[in-house]
Amino acid sequence: MSGSVDNRGRSRGGEDGAAPASIPMSEVGPTVDDMSTALWNDPAPAPRPAGWGAATHVAAGLWRIADPRGIVVGHVRAIAADGDWRYAAERFHAASGRFRRLGEFWSSNDALECLRYAR
Repeated sequence: MSGSVDNRGRSRGGEDGAAPASIPMSEVGPTVDDMSTALWNDPAPAPRPAGWGAATHVAAGLWRIADPRGIVVGHVRAIAADGDWRYAAERFHAASGRFRRLGEFWSSNDALECLRYAR
């Protein structure tokens, strides 16, 4: 029986089905545990939609904002600036396949309101 091969073409185990070879983390990338730890250690304060939707923490300094029906309306990104935080409202632009920044605000509430009313 031959060992399995990972998506990079490296052998993941011996001929006898032994445990996979050790691969350095620098080659593998972050694991799910590493990413969840990074999210929980995020120093940026989370935005709080004022009764009209929900914010889901998706990356360090980034929240996905959904309306009450669960439809995603955009992202709020925290940006460190002058010892404080600024918040950017971003919306996906399908034609370019990228997020476009609608504006930067000193308040997360202002960024959320920008996403709410810029539809």
